[in-house]
Amino acid sequence: MKALLVIALVAALAPRAHAKGCHEVSNVVGYEHCSRFGAWSREQAIFPFHMEVGWIHQDFTARPFTLSDEPVARSATDSNSYGTTADGVAVRWLGGTRLFYGGFEMDTSGLTNQPQFVGLPAAGASWSFLGVFGAHVSLWRFAVGAEIAAGARVTLYSYCSGGKSCGLEDTQDTGVLDARVRVEMFPAQRWSLGVMFGHSLLDRDAESLIVYTGFHMRALDGMY
Repeated sequence: MKALLVIALVAALAPRAHAKGCHEVSNVVGYEHCSRFGAWSREQAIFPFHMEVGWIHQDFTARPFTLSDEPVARSATDSNSYGTTADGVAVRWLGGTRLFYGGFEMDTSGLTNQPQFVGLPAAGASWSFLGVFGAHVSLWRFAVGAEIAAGARVTLYSYCSGGKSCGLEDTQDTGVLDARVRVEMFPAQRWSLGVMFGHSLLDRDAESLIVYTGFHMRALDGMY
Protein backbone atom coordinates (compact mmCIF):
# COMPACT_ATOMS: atom_id res chain seq x y z
CA MET A 1 0.00 0.00 0.00
CA LYS A 2 2.81 2.40 0.86
CA ALA A 3 4.49 1.57 -2.44
CA LEU A 4 1.32 2.50 -4.36
CA LEU A 5 1.07 5.79 -2.50
CA VAL A 6 4.71 6.63 -3.31
CA ILE A 7 4.16 5.85 -7.01
CA ALA A 8 1.01 8.00 -7.08
CA LEU A 9 2.86 10.87 -5.39
CA VAL A 10 5.74 10.73 -7.89
CA ALA A 11 3.30 10.68 -10.81
CA ALA A 12 1.45 13.69 -9.43
CA LEU A 13 4.61 15.73 -8.89
CA ALA A 14 6.34 14.87 -12.16
CA PRO A 15 4.51 17.41 -14.38
CA ARG A 16 5.08 20.21 -11.88
CA ALA A 17 8.76 19.36 -11.59
CA HIS A 18 9.10 19.51 -15.38
CA ALA A 19 7.40 22.89 -15.44
CA LYS A 20 9.92 24.18 -12.92
CA GLY A 21 12.86 23.25 -15.10
CA CYS A 22 13.38 19.49 -14.60
CA HIS A 23 13.72 16.91 -17.34
CA GLU A 24 14.51 13.20 -17.21
CA VAL A 25 18.01 12.17 -18.22
CA SER A 26 17.70 8.46 -17.51
CA ASN A 27 15.28 5.55 -17.88
CA VAL A 28 15.42 5.22 -14.13
CA VAL A 29 12.17 6.67 -12.80
CA GLY A 30 12.71 9.89 -10.88
CA TYR A 31 16.30 10.46 -12.09
CA GLU A 32 16.13 14.00 -13.41
CA HIS A 33 18.26 17.04 -14.07
CA CYS A 34 16.80 20.24 -12.60
CA SER A 35 17.91 23.81 -13.10
CA ARG A 36 18.76 25.60 -9.89
CA PHE A 37 16.99 28.70 -11.23
CA GLY A 38 13.53 27.13 -10.89
CA ALA A 39 11.11 29.36 -12.76
CA TRP A 40 14.07 30.94 -14.56
CA SER A 41 14.97 27.59 -16.13
CA ARG A 42 16.17 27.57 -19.72
CA GLU A 43 15.22 23.87 -20.04
CA GLN A 44 11.63 24.37 -21.21
CA ALA A 45 10.63 22.61 -24.42
CA ILE A 46 9.60 25.87 -26.11
CA PHE A 47 11.15 27.43 -29.21
CA PRO A 48 13.10 30.51 -28.03
CA PHE A 49 11.19 33.11 -30.06
CA HIS A 50 11.09 36.71 -28.92
CA MET A 51 10.03 40.14 -30.13
CA GLU A 52 11.76 43.45 -29.46
CA VAL A 53 10.35 46.97 -29.78
CA GLY A 54 12.30 50.15 -29.22
CA TRP A 55 13.48 53.62 -30.14
CA ILE A 56 16.12 53.82 -32.88
CA HIS A 57 18.48 56.71 -33.62
CA GLN A 58 20.43 56.67 -36.90
CA ASP A 59 23.14 58.88 -38.38
CA PHE A 60 24.15 58.46 -42.02
CA THR A 61 25.15 60.46 -45.10
CA ALA A 62 22.93 61.16 -48.11
CA ARG A 63 24.23 60.97 -51.66
CA PRO A 64 24.54 64.41 -53.32
CA PHE A 65 21.35 65.49 -55.08
CA THR A 66 19.63 68.58 -56.47
CA LEU A 67 16.08 69.95 -56.53
CA SER A 68 14.95 72.01 -59.56
CA ASP A 69 18.61 72.44 -60.54
CA GLU A 70 19.45 73.99 -57.14
CA PRO A 71 22.43 72.42 -55.34
CA VAL A 72 22.16 71.58 -51.66
CA ALA A 73 23.04 74.67 -49.63
CA ARG A 74 26.42 74.34 -47.97
CA SER A 75 27.36 76.04 -44.72
CA ALA A 76 30.90 77.34 -44.23
CA THR A 77 30.88 75.81 -40.74
CA ASP A 78 29.36 72.48 -41.79
CA SER A 79 31.68 70.20 -43.73
CA ASN A 80 29.02 67.49 -43.96
CA SER A 81 25.96 69.20 -45.45
CA TYR A 82 24.57 65.83 -46.56
CA GLY A 83 24.48 64.47 -43.00
CA THR A 84 21.14 62.87 -42.06
CA THR A 85 19.69 61.99 -38.66
CA ALA A 86 16.59 59.85 -38.17
CA ASP A 87 14.66 58.94 -35.02
CA GLY A 88 11.85 56.40 -34.90
CA VAL A 89 10.64 52.93 -33.97
CA ALA A 90 12.33 49.57 -34.56
CA VAL A 91 10.52 46.23 -34.36
CA ARG A 92 12.41 42.90 -34.42
CA TRP A 93 11.20 39.27 -34.62
CA LEU A 94 13.92 36.81 -33.57
CA GLY A 95 14.40 33.12 -32.81
CA GLY A 96 17.08 30.45 -32.81
CA THR A 97 19.11 28.24 -30.51
CA ARG A 98 20.59 28.83 -27.05
CA LEU A 99 23.66 30.47 -28.57
CA PHE A 100 22.69 31.75 -32.03
CA TYR A 101 19.66 33.72 -33.18
CA GLY A 102 18.34 35.24 -36.36
CA GLY A 103 15.30 37.07 -37.67
CA PHE A 104 13.96 40.24 -39.22
CA GLU A 105 13.96 43.91 -38.32
CA MET A 106 11.84 46.77 -39.60
CA ASP A 107 12.46 50.43 -38.76
CA THR A 108 10.39 53.52 -39.56
CA SER A 109 11.73 56.96 -38.67
CA GLY A 110 11.25 60.65 -39.25
CA LEU A 111 14.21 62.79 -40.30
CA THR A 112 15.30 65.23 -37.60
CA ASN A 113 18.25 66.52 -39.64
CA GLN A 114 18.76 66.44 -43.41
CA PRO A 115 20.39 68.38 -46.29
CA GLN A 116 19.06 71.93 -46.48
CA PHE A 117 17.99 74.10 -49.42
CA VAL A 118 17.82 77.87 -48.95
CA GLY A 119 14.22 78.96 -48.42
CA LEU A 120 12.75 75.44 -48.57
CA PRO A 121 11.35 73.95 -45.33
CA ALA A 122 12.42 70.33 -45.04
CA ALA A 123 10.74 67.11 -43.99
CA GLY A 124 11.44 63.47 -44.62
CA ALA A 125 11.29 59.86 -43.49
CA SER A 126 13.34 56.69 -43.55
CA TRP A 127 12.46 52.96 -43.63
CA SER A 128 14.80 50.00 -43.12
CA PHE A 129 14.21 46.30 -43.82
CA LEU A 130 16.93 44.06 -42.42
CA GLY A 131 17.83 40.45 -41.78
CA VAL A 132 19.65 39.80 -38.49
CA PHE A 133 22.05 37.06 -37.37
CA GLY A 134 23.93 37.01 -34.07
CA ALA A 135 25.07 35.21 -30.94
CA HIS A 136 24.34 35.90 -27.27
CA VAL A 137 25.19 34.51 -23.84
CA SER A 138 23.79 35.20 -20.37
CA LEU A 139 25.18 35.66 -16.87
CA TRP A 140 22.59 35.66 -14.10
CA ARG A 141 19.99 38.20 -15.22
CA PHE A 142 22.24 39.88 -17.77
CA ALA A 143 23.08 39.03 -21.39
CA VAL A 144 25.54 40.29 -23.99
CA GLY A 145 25.59 39.67 -27.70
CA ALA A 146 26.91 40.66 -31.10
CA GLU A 147 25.15 40.58 -34.45
CA ILE A 148 25.23 41.48 -38.13
CA ALA A 149 22.27 43.30 -39.69
CA ALA A 150 22.01 43.41 -43.49
CA GLY A 151 19.37 44.74 -45.86
CA ALA A 152 18.22 48.02 -47.34
CA ARG A 153 17.20 51.50 -46.25
CA VAL A 154 14.90 53.82 -48.21
CA THR A 155 15.07 57.54 -47.36
CA LEU A 156 12.67 60.22 -48.58
CA TYR A 157 13.93 63.81 -48.60
CA SER A 158 10.97 66.19 -48.98
CA TYR A 159 10.93 69.98 -49.32
CA CYS A 160 8.19 72.62 -49.49
CA SER A 161 8.28 75.41 -52.09
CA GLY A 162 6.83 78.76 -51.08
CA GLY A 163 5.19 77.21 -48.03
CA LYS A 164 2.46 75.67 -50.22
CA SER A 165 3.69 72.75 -52.28
CA CYS A 166 5.79 69.99 -50.68
CA GLY A 167 6.24 68.01 -53.87
CA LEU A 168 9.98 68.60 -54.18
CA GLU A 169 11.45 65.22 -53.27
CA ASP A 170 14.43 62.95 -53.65
CA THR A 171 14.28 59.25 -52.73
CA GLN A 172 17.43 57.26 -52.05
CA ASP A 173 17.82 53.52 -51.48
CA THR A 174 20.96 52.32 -49.73
CA GLY A 175 22.39 48.95 -48.79
CA VAL A 176 22.87 48.38 -45.06
CA LEU A 177 25.50 46.18 -43.42
CA ASP A 178 25.91 46.93 -39.71
CA ALA A 179 28.00 45.29 -36.99
CA ARG A 180 26.30 45.63 -33.59
CA VAL A 181 26.91 44.90 -29.92
CA ARG A 182 24.13 44.64 -27.35
CA VAL A 183 23.64 44.44 -23.59
CA GLU A 184 20.36 43.54 -21.89
CA MET A 185 18.97 42.63 -18.50
CA PHE A 186 15.93 40.60 -17.47
CA PRO A 187 13.74 42.19 -14.76
CA ALA A 188 11.47 39.15 -15.21
CA GLN A 189 11.87 35.70 -16.75
CA ARG A 190 10.40 36.62 -20.12
CA TRP A 191 10.87 40.37 -20.23
CA SER A 192 14.10 42.20 -21.03
CA LEU A 193 15.43 45.74 -21.35
CA GLY A 194 18.44 46.46 -23.50
CA VAL A 195 20.57 48.83 -25.52
CA MET A 196 22.37 48.19 -28.81
CA PHE A 197 25.01 50.14 -30.72
CA GLY A 198 25.82 49.58 -34.37
CA HIS A 199 28.37 50.85 -36.88
CA SER A 200 28.12 50.48 -40.64
CA LEU A 201 30.64 48.31 -42.50
CA LEU A 202 29.80 50.18 -45.72
CA ASP A 203 29.61 53.84 -44.61
CA ARG A 204 32.19 55.00 -42.07
CA ASP A 205 29.90 57.85 -40.96
CA ALA A 206 26.81 55.70 -40.36
CA GLU A 207 25.91 54.63 -36.81
CA SER A 208 22.81 53.52 -34.96
CA LEU A 209 21.58 53.26 -31.38
CA ILE A 210 18.57 51.19 -30.28
CA VAL A 211 17.02 51.22 -26.80
CA TYR A 212 14.49 48.41 -26.60
CA THR A 213 12.31 46.11 -24.56
CA GLY A 214 11.91 42.43 -25.39
CA PHE A 215 9.21 39.81 -24.80
CA HIS A 216 10.41 36.18 -24.72
CA MET A 217 8.62 32.84 -24.96
CA ARG A 218 11.38 31.08 -22.96
CA ALA A 219 12.99 32.34 -19.76
CA LEU A 220 16.18 34.30 -20.58
CA ASP A 221 15.49 33.30 -24.20
CA GLY A 222 16.96 29.88 -23.42
CA MET A 223 20.51 31.26 -23.44
CA TYR A 224 23.46 29.50 -21.81
